[in-house]
Amino acid sequence: TVYCILNSPTSFLDSYQITSIRSMMANGKIKESIYGENVDLGTRTIEVTFIKNISTAKEWNDINNEDKNGVSGLIQNYKLVADIDFSNADFAPYITGTFQGYLDGQMHKLKNIEGSNSLIKGFSKGTIKNIYIDNFIINTSSQKAGFIENAEVTENIEISNIHIKDMEITSSYSGGSPSVGGIVGYIYSGASSLAD
Repeated sequence: TVYCILNSPTSFLDSYQITSIRSMMANGKIKESIYGENVDLGTRTIEVTFIKNISTAKEWNDINNEDKNGVSGLIQNYKLVADIDFSNADFAPYITGTFQGYLDGQMHKLKNIEGSNSLIKGFSKGTIKNIYIDNFIINTSSQKAGFIENAEVTENIEISNIHIKDMEITSSYSGGSPSVGGIVGYIYSGASSLAD
């Protein structure tokens, strides 16, 4: 049995590839075994989930960015630990890519959002749950609009316990039938769960 201590993660995922292991031998020397150099070692993966806390508009906006390891924020795990008011925020409230991670709002509020975009542009894998949206106004020319604009399911998704108060969507789209919804503007394909 090998025990390891993992702390201060910089990427918040569900599994990690082990590239090497350092061990102290009986003589006190350090030995490093690098996976890939020795065929008998094979590939090793640690299954463990790290979740990043979000409490500010900047931290919310950073979901759009890669972390310092070059890992996309759109595939990582998050939970809200405070309400976020975007009325005077220096950072836009929009997740502009396709989210494929885990987001638990823990019943906190995202409030005072006004603009021309859905809050989350796309969602194709993972979980979004336990979020209150308060005072959300969209004036858009896009075909699709909602809290989540477009859910094109590539794997199972869960959208649950989303509460929206005082939402207004105005669309000037003229190219056909618009897809507008409070929670999801458009959802397509795969297995999905939409509850509460």
